Amino acid sequence: MSLSTTLILITLLVPQDAEQLERQETLDTQTETLQRVAPKTWDYLLPSDPWRPLVSPLVLDGVEFAVRLEDPSSLHLDTNADGRMEERVTAPRARVRLQATGGVAHILRIRRAGEAWECSNGEVLSGRVEGVRLQIIDLNGDGRFDGYGRDAMVVGEKAGASYLSRVACISDRLFHLTLSTSDENVSTRPYSGPTAHLNVRAGFHSRGELDYAVFSSGESSFELADAPEGRHIPAGSYRFICGRASKGAETARMTGGSMAPIVLAAEQSHSLTWGGPLHARFRCSVSEGELTVFSNVRFTGTGGEEYFGFAPDANSPSIRVLDASTGKVVQYGQMGGCCGGGYSAYVARVPSKVQLEVHLDHKRTLFETIRGRVRPTLVAKADKAPR
Repeated sequence: MSLSTTLILITLLVPQDAEQLERQETLDTQTETLQRVAPKTWDYLLPSDPWRPLVSPLVLDGVEFAVRLEDPSSLHLDTNADGRMEERVTAPRARVRLQATGGVAHILRIRRAGEAWECSNGEVLSGRVEGVRLQIIDLNGDGRFDGYGRDAMVVGEKAGASYLSRVACISDRLFHLTLSTSDENVSTRPYSGPTAHLNVRAGFHSRGELDYAVFSSGESSFELADAPEGRHIPAGSYRFICGRASKGAETARMTGGSMAPIVLAAEQSHSLTWGGPLHARFRCSVSEGELTVFSNVRFTGTGGEEYFGFAPDANSPSIRVLDASTGKVVQYGQMGGCCGGGYSAYVARVPSKVQLEVHLDHKRTLFETIRGRVRPTLVAKADKAPR
């Protein structure tokens, strides 16, 4: 066979292979229609806050709806995008329907926030894909549901949502996920790229349970708390986005903090070690015999993740102030609690000629007592930081 004949054969075969692959992908693709549903209760665990300030104009899928704040307790809305105010809202929480002439209807949740108002999407796209329930949530509030890495999705009968992902794990199989918002269809085809195995449940240490954990790599995002044996996901570098742990009535929220990315090569298996014991990180200073333990206490886990929003929040950290040379306790007290799980600064008189060491202990149901200790910084009165 001559060289020219070989080149002709290669030229003919390559397009055929590409066409065959495209035909096979078309055969493997399944398309389902999703329905808009307005849930009566909004119990989703979401990877970011869905609430945003309600300002004028409110833009939903490119359409502008006017908003006018009459006073902190009264809001006027243009519900059909004609520039005139058709609805007045006075209740602290409400649901409204907005629809331009010939456009798609949007269900919006509204709530009063002090002297301002906030809004959030109030509906989901819902249906069954590959035999499993799939819900798509407009998380960023732009009136669309196709924001990969910005909107959210729930796979299966659970509350925990990941970001909307281009690859989804459905019935322990990976699929490419394509959403068409023009006709509200979702298409799936089997994922054929390199995969790895990640287990985030087995190595999580606490007295309770990990009930929410989102890990993302680019536009691939997975909620993995419901996978006790781990799960196969596309190979890549994954960041921990957020999570929640609970024991009985107590819960704690989590973010990535200083956790390093988890880099998964093809065929690699990894079990993440994280959780307790937690360490308390805090700052304090002494000025003219007055000790201040500042309120921005941070709780970090063994994997570098950070915990916050402990609820119920009635139990605040205790403070012991020691003479560093003798170990004798020279002052004892407790930080004050604040609404929303924060703490107020601890301030106390202490001996001015003693090297001090401050111990912070925080008892929670979820973890063993969280501890931290530091030696306070000596500062001039005029240089004291705000509490």
